[in-house]
Amino acid sequence: MTPDERMRLLVRLCAIERDGYPLPDLESGEVDALAREAEREGVAGWLTHRLTESYDDWRPRDELRLKLRAAAIGTVAHNARILCVAKILTEKLDGIETILLKGAALIDSPYYKDLSHRLAGDIDLWVAPDRLMEARERLLEAGATVEAYDGPQVGDEDAHLPPMKYEGVILELHGRLFYKKMGWDPPEPLGSYATEWHGRRMLRPDAMAHHLVMHAYKHYVRMKVGLRWVVDLAVVMASADDARGLLSLCKSSTPEAEKAIKWAMGVALPLMPKATAKEMEDLGYKPIEFARNRSKGVSTGMAKRWAIERIIEKAVANAARAKGVRGKIRAIVTSIKYETGRTRARYPDDCLLTGLVKRIFFRK
Repeated sequence: MTPDERMRLLVRLCAIERDGYPLPDLESGEVDALAREAEREGVAGWLTHRLTESYDDWRPRDELRLKLRAAAIGTVAHNARILCVAKILTEKLDGIETILLKGAALIDSPYYKDLSHRLAGDIDLWVAPDRLMEARERLLEAGATVEAYDGPQVGDEDAHLPPMKYEGVILELHGRLFYKKMGWDPPEPLGSYATEWHGRRMLRPDAMAHHLVMHAYKHYVRMKVGLRWVVDLAVVMASADDARGLLSLCKSSTPEAEKAIKWAMGVALPLMPKATAKEMEDLGYKPIEFARNRSKGVSTGMAKRWAIERIIEKAVANAARAKGVRGKIRAIVTSIKYETGRTRARYPDDCLLTGLVKRIFFRK
């Protein structure tokens, strides 16, 4: 199987309902490759669950399930640790409004019924913006450490502070969901969109859908999407009695939303239950083939423009905070070096500003 064929098969296996089409028989080597792909995409636990309850007539089913089981067991242990650390963190921040975001919120939620179904890589914790730095100081006093971060200082326009580590778990404190310039955050203070589940605060369903759609779309524009984010979209949409209503907050939050929803619903459609998928199709959304590295859709030019705007914004923001002419020049150079390195990694073949800065600052 080619990598594209393997990815298409992986998406079909992750679907919430069997699509009725026959699945190909696989040789042992292809089963190994598919298992590695599932683990790399963060869906090993979900796929183990899917193979347990369906696909009885598919010959490679049991072999693939056995190969994924170890990863699923590891997912349970890792997620249990994430939940334990998240509980400690919220206790350390008692009196400060917090909301768990993304994987840390989803692993034990109305959407995923078992800790093995979804791997949470780290903890994303929204903190009331006016107390964000207070929360950071509290956690540092409690033993958290700041991860190595050689980039420019983070300003008010960013979504989160530089990563921290607490009890071996990576933590990001968010003051908003997205970069300020994007204008993608919901219109009201985020705390008003919170609900509780098992004593933990998380986003209510419409705000969760909004965050997942726009977060996946952001990474799609930047040319890399994880399959587990698409599964997240499918399971959240499947939980809704009114899928159209679940998207209402997203549609009202930003002019970019319709474009983002069109893409997000398109890639998630093949994974949704048939009833939900039909409701989405009736609304005009059409299936789109999932691709981890985007090759078409949103123009690469737009993605590059976003990256260049970010480079310029970072440089200006850091220069404004620096003291003295030399300090400002140093801040601009450091900012451009760091951000250009990230941009060059995304667009190695063709980026005018990347090439220019490379010639100026990376000349040996």
